[in-house]
Amino acid sequence: MKNKILIYVVALAIMALSIAAVDATRTERNNFKLGIINDDNTLTVTDQTISNVNVIGFVCANSQCSDVSGRLWGGQTLTSQGNEITLEYPEQLQSPHGYGIFMFKEGYFPYEINADYAGKDDSDPQGPFTNILTKKQNCYANITDFTVNQREGILSVYFQVANTSFSLISPVDYNTGAVGYNPIELKDLLSVDVDVKVKLTKDGQLYEERFVREMNPSEKRSESFEFTVNPGNYTVEVSSLPNDIKCLNSQERKESKELSIAGVEVPNNLPYPSLRILSPENGKTYADNSILLELEAINATEVWYSVNNGANVIYTGQQLVTFPSGEVSLRAFAKNAQGVLVNASIAFRVAPIIPGDTTPPAPISNLTLTSRTESTLSWSWVNPSDLDFDHVLISIGGSTAIMATGNSYTATGLNANTSYIITVYTVDTSENSNKNGVSRTDTTLARQVVVGDDNDEDEDDDNDGIRRIISEDDFLDDELSNKPSTTSLNRRKITLDTENNLKDSKGKVSLSWNTWSLIFLIGSFILLIVLLIVALSRLKS
Repeated sequence: MKNKILIYVVALAIMALSIAAVDATRTERNNFKLGIINDDNTLTVTDQTISNVNVIGFVCANSQCSDVSGRLWGGQTLTSQGNEITLEYPEQLQSPHGYGIFMFKEGYFPYEINADYAGKDDSDPQGPFTNILTKKQNCYANITDFTVNQREGILSVYFQVANTSFSLISPVDYNTGAVGYNPIELKDLLSVDVDVKVKLTKDGQLYEERFVREMNPSEKRSESFEFTVNPGNYTVEVSSLPNDIKCLNSQERKESKELSIAGVEVPNNLPYPSLRILSPENGKTYADNSILLELEAINATEVWYSVNNGANVIYTGQQLVTFPSGEVSLRAFAKNAQGVLVNASIAFRVAPIIPGDTTPPAPISNLTLTSRTESTLSWSWVNPSDLDFDHVLISIGGSTAIMATGNSYTATGLNANTSYIITVYTVDTSENSNKNGVSRTDTTLARQVVVGDDNDEDEDDDNDGIRRIISEDDFLDDELSNKPSTTSLNRRKITLDTENNLKDSKGKVSLSWNTWSLIFLIGSFILLIVLLIVALSRLKS
């Protein structure tokens, strides 16, 4: 008996040790609330909770975490259930520099933390922690250094647009936050859309150029325009207005100058310049940083370009240019002898091949159904931030994979009311594919059935021509069940014509009014006879 008790005790001890080993994994509770960044750069935390917040994590490669060496949670994007999420960290710290954790949702400035939790360190706090995703109380973009110059019939407009600047309380900012790394998934959330307009008016004649810029919340950007002008009175107006749901209020800023140009009118007989970017190609992914730059400029005396809105570089002809890795924007400009300015722009991607690379890219994240019909399903997702990521392979229900280079796809020719599984695999420039595809199941809409009489010829029936559309399943349920259908079919109403004849809505004649009167009189007479007989029988008794 004692031996059995000892065995039970040993077994319980082993179970306790096993449970302790499992519990060693560090868990961290987090919840999410809305914060408002005020004009004086103070932060007001509200009681408003935020649900369905996304979380991604990276392993920092240096002390500033400006570079990363891997991703947490298998590269997956986690999503909170409601306004809370529990994060699990590996038992062993993956880097002495810790982790960069980003918490984000569309319509809010992201929140970032630099964590160094190890699963076996009992001294680490486990929460709950409150994470603040923010909006800006007032957004505006000041217009500064606004100057207008004229020379030989050319009007030059120069200004700087300074986006609303605020201290880094919560939102992620480029290279200035708690984590220096900037995930590609947060590109749109790290900026604010600002609409900038430049108007040149002369005697009721208006020249307008409108352009939209994604600007980092503390960014300052220079812009310049040139116009060919003749003598006259001019007004130049520059306006800016943030247009972003991360701003609770947007304030317009305007600057204007008036000037008169005197002298002999400049002839306007020179042909306008034209400009095309032949290479690189718009939307293409290049596997080498060294790419041929080729511009085609006609009727131009000056041609230049800039990369990622950097410094202007004079274009002297075809040349190999070393472009940076990642997303690249290229803008080119051409001007003729009269100063007429034209420009062209493209965007492409540089993902260099890594010699000996056998590591596949991280999987996609945020695979979402964006729309559906009876025969189509549409999805979107976020591509991984790997520099050598190249494209994705999409399989629908196990079908042959389809290659796509963007971040959305629409499947067509599908059956109604049918479930389909989409699986998306990522591939890099070295043709390494991630076998861990991301999947989800979605169902097309049920085919709709039109019920009702749409050809009723009775013009007086207010219900004629009204059709009810129900799903095919609902229609079949009504038809196959013992219950009457909930759909009203072929309703008719009865009317009297000028001869007191009864007619239905199809014009068919029923019994006449005189016939009904005769039947009523005969029935009344019979009833009277019966009543008299009953009365006489009672008197005799």
